[in-house]
Amino acid sequence: MLKLNNTHYFLVAGPDFESCRNRVLRFFQRTLLVHYDSVTVIREKSLVSENPLFWANTEKNIDENQRVLQELINDLEGSGLHSLRDFVSLPEGFQSKTLHIVAHLLDGFFGIDSHFFNLEEDSHRISRQLNEKIRKTPSWYWLICAEACSESPEKASFIHSVGSKSTTIA
Repeated sequence: MLKLNNTHYFLVAGPDFESCRNRVLRFFQRTLLVHYDSVTVIREKSLVSENPLFWANTEKNIDENQRVLQELINDLEGSGLHSLRDFVSLPEGFQSKTLHIVAHLLDGFFGIDSHFFNLEEDSHRISRQLNEKIRKTPSWYWLICAEACSESPEKASFIHSVGSKSTTIA
């Protein structure tokens, strides 16, 4: 049996860990793009922004999103796509699905390839304005770690994972 395991980090605002945890779990219950059999929030890997490790961990996961994005773009370029004009003749299949994932990562749609997701702005990044708010009220923002699993990966999402933290185990 195949099994899909992913770790996602969410930027969430709230007065305490429990309220932020609940927002993340509610997000998974309501999102239409990703469906897991189980989602567990890991308190030991979650950080309030007052924690000295908060920004390093946040940046690491944003960078991981960018690495996945670059990998997808490299795949598209390797298949002969080099400009926007090339998209007109893009065949349906792997290339168009890869382009779809790229659009999701750029446009702020959460997917199984999302290592970091900003629930406050529906984004894979943090705006300058929100960065300033976090620094002014650090006790109010959390980086919440969620570990997700699906026993049937083909049903986990419409988007297939390419990221190193998404693993399929036989």
